[in-house]
Amino acid sequence: MKTAREIANEAITENRPFDYNWLRHVRKTYSQKELHEFGVRNIEPFLEGTESKQLIGRAANILVDEVMAEVY
Repeated sequence: MKTAREIANEAITENRPFDYNWLRHVRKTYSQKELHEFGVRNIEPFLEGTESKQLIGRAANILVDEVMAEVY
């Protein structure tokens, strides 16, 4: 089973290059809950199906934190 960091890194790598204009819009307009849901939706294709909700949540938070850190 993959770690949360591995899942997030795989999703980030596969989604490059980013559309920074769209990500700026997302950062300014999405609530914290919506950002988390954004992260979950973006890591779902990289899940094996056996991951716990906690692991999925951690991976989503890592993805959101790292991607949004690149926006500014």
